[in-house]
Amino acid sequence: MKKKSVPQYSFESYRPVHRQITQQGEFGYAAVDPSKYIAGFEAYSKNGIRPAFGPVKVNAYRVGFTTCGSVEVDLGLDTFIHHKGIITITAPGSIFSYRNASADYAGYYCLFEGTFLEPLLRNLDTAFPFFNAEGISSFQLSDTELDKFVKLMWEIDGEIKTDQSDKRQAVQHYLYLMLIEAKRCYERQIPQPLTAEPHHLVAVYNKLVSQHFLEKRNVADYADMMNVTPNHLNKVIKEHTSQTASSKISEMLLLEAKVRLNYTKLSVAELAYDLGFSEPSAFNRFFKKHTSITPLEYRTSA
Repeated sequence: MKKKSVPQYSFESYRPVHRQITQQGEFGYAAVDPSKYIAGFEAYSKNGIRPAFGPVKVNAYRVGFTTCGSVEVDLGLDTFIHHKGIITITAPGSIFSYRNASADYAGYYCLFEGTFLEPLLRNLDTAFPFFNAEGISSFQLSDTELDKFVKLMWEIDGEIKTDQSDKRQAVQHYLYLMLIEAKRCYERQIPQPLTAEPHHLVAVYNKLVSQHFLEKRNVADYADMMNVTPNHLNKVIKEHTSQTASSKISEMLLLEAKVRLNYTKLSVAELAYDLGFSEPSAFNRFFKKHTSITPLEYRTSA
């Protein structure tokens, strides 16, 4: 059976998923007429973001940071509190969820297609470490660094709201500068190689599983990618997460199943084969084991 992928959201179709679209604001695309939108790019403040959504999978790069308050975030297999100064930078295909935003939660984020920065560089994944398979997607900004990012976002906002010539090129350069600043912050605090410390090995494993779980279901495959033995990898994962390495793969598969149940019209049987199960009954057993309900019951209640 030919595999069918999760729908790759256009910005327009994805907007109602993460935004309360009736709510207007003073920043970015929430404050301008669609005629001023720049193709392949969007920018928003956290004002107007839905207080909870996901798991969702987006076919766009994303840069987001918090200036006040907090929110719980699931990013792939990682769960953390997004508070002041935390920045998260993700590549297309990342699965994430938001929930329990505090009343004072505030910040900014932008989304952009992979081709948006092509006039300036052609391979984001090699240019910036947080996009690499071994990179860390979330890290802390100092107050001074956070101020720089806020100023760059408002420069982008100013360009969006104007009708001046070359505003697309201006936004491209501000975004590129933002990624360069993020790279400098990253290199200041993230040790290399990442696998030198056990907790970094866990982070790398989580990210690799998030990217390759559909085709790689064995712990040995990831151990080989990370140049460690399966026994060592299992031991470190168990010690630092209280989960087995194989359970992490199942957790990611469950997240993918939830996304597809929520955002596709494929039948449960089609999803089962698409996700690599030998038959629909095996998928049903797997899903019910981890959620206590069937895939169909989950889809109905979502």
